[in-house]
Amino acid sequence: MNSRYAGLAVALVLCVSCGGGGGSSSPIAPTPTPTITSIVIGAGRTTLQVGETTGIYLFGNYSNNTVLPISTTEWDCTPTNGSVISIIADCTVTALALGTSTYTQIFQNLTASLVITVADLVVNLVFHEAAGGPDEEPEPYWWHLSFLGDPAYFNEESYAYFGGYEGHGKNTGDGCARNVTWTFTAVDTNDALLELDSGSLLWTQIIQPGEVFEFEGCCLEAMAQRILNGVSILTDLSGEVEFSSTEVTCP
Repeated sequence: MNSRYAGLAVALVLCVSCGGGGGSSSPIAPTPTPTITSIVIGAGRTTLQVGETTGIYLFGNYSNNTVLPISTTEWDCTPTNGSVISIIADCTVTALALGTSTYTQIFQNLTASLVITVADLVVNLVFHEAAGGPDEEPEPYWWHLSFLGDPAYFNEESYAYFGGYEGHGKNTGDGCARNVTWTFTAVDTNDALLELDSGSLLWTQIIQPGEVFEFEGCCLEAMAQRILNGVSILTDLSGEVEFSSTEVTCP
């Protein structure tokens, strides 16, 4: 190519690079990096029993309205050796004694606090009205029992089986129970005769929180003896149960 054509080629290239007339576009401003405006501290569990452990975590509330976990590579817990809990740098919390403790975390000049409670779990066994039961009775029977029939139907051989009772209990607490026992108090509402009976579940049976269990007993011999003596029971027999148990660690 001679120099004349070379110069023309350069001129054409320059013209292509020159745009036509018109206004130029404005530059786009870069999106600002979100910043943390506040922090939230939490734990796997905030209520522990003595000897149990849990972990602490940290979240950030960001300026773009998002909530994200803050990496554990960016912060450490402040080691704490208190009377209720201890905390080590990897944020493992250990329950030491009953009570409450407040832990405060500082991150990027922001502060958040967490209350941890160390408490005994409670077993609470109560009457529970539920149909059915050990003998598949169709009606609720936990509160009162009816004795019907002719007293002449009972004799010395059979009276010991008269006066059985059965019902449901429920664990409404947050702990587990074993070695469940009960005392049944029978009251003849006709003349306020009292009689006591007791029983227990299999000692290895563990009653979980919220679990319904069945209990039954036999026999209320004083009531049966009244029938043998020809004294009718014309009204319902009211029954009242008191439960006791041993609190155990839930499986």
